[in-house]
Amino acid sequence: MARPLVSIVTPCFNHVEYIERTLRSVLCQDYENVEYIVMDGGSTDGTREVLDTYAGYLDVLVSEPDAGQSDALNRGFRLARGDVLAYLNSDDCYASAQTISRAVHHFAASPSFDVIYGRRYTIDEEGKLLHFLPYRPFSEEMLYLVDYVPQESTFWTRRAYERAGGFVNADYDFAMDYELWLRMLRAGARFHSVPELFGLFRYYADQKTTARWQTQGLPEIARLYREYLGRIVPEREMHDYHDEHFYGAHARLHPKGAACFQRFWRPMLGWYAEHVRDFRFDGWVEDAEVNPARGQKAPGGPRARDRASRLAPARFPS
Repeated sequence: MARPLVSIVTPCFNHVEYIERTLRSVLCQDYENVEYIVMDGGSTDGTREVLDTYAGYLDVLVSEPDAGQSDALNRGFRLARGDVLAYLNSDDCYASAQTISRAVHHFAASPSFDVIYGRRYTIDEEGKLLHFLPYRPFSEEMLYLVDYVPQESTFWTRRAYERAGGFVNADYDFAMDYELWLRMLRAGARFHSVPELFGLFRYYADQKTTARWQTQGLPEIARLYREYLGRIVPEREMHDYHDEHFYGAHARLHPKGAACFQRFWRPMLGWYAEHVRDFRFDGWVEDAEVNPARGQKAPGGPRARDRASRLAPARFPS
């Protein structure tokens, strides 16, 4: 797999505010061997018009009603031809033009690994920094206790996906990524965490993770706990395990250790957030060019470039 085909699937429905940045974060990657599949569930808010503008750059664009995000992902992955797979939701972005090439590099450097993921920054509607977590190596034990693997920063091999059944579980419409990680892990997949920033996760009031956490997220995660642990992990305990993974100490079992880490981490995070407070981390797509190999595809290109040129430029802070 020297230069494997990487298939990216984007499921979308009525995300006109963010879809262009998502698209460009894939189309402007410096890695040429990318297959980009967009599955639109029949958007009515202007999303389809944006997709039509970029249609000449896309390998597959399907716009028709579906049964939800998991169904859209399954349809997309059934069309995918790549040796490496990933999906990027229509309000998230890759963090730089090198994200996919760096993921491929890590697969080539460590061919025994099946799943490779980088770090994420959490951003707001405008692309400004809200939060990020320290790098930590992968822990199989901890993944059974809390989902800390950032979906938009994760890539996996086709062989691992097929060993785990080759599908996204449509019984889940919130925790489908967590269910997939656990199923691949049970099927023998080897996970590897890298310290590089791969993904930008957008957090806002109407965002799915926020709006449906209590009503759908927690019940679906409880089902996974029952299947893989034989018990339900309460929400508070789940957060404690999350902090233990990233901060090195369980807040209730080792409060002094947790407090010590926070005394150093929070001021550092606060200083950095202040330093970049006006910077839009998804703004790199505004200056970036669509990969030339993709730009030769079809007549949609010039219109897409003209549209992108109306976005205000932004550069990474020094």
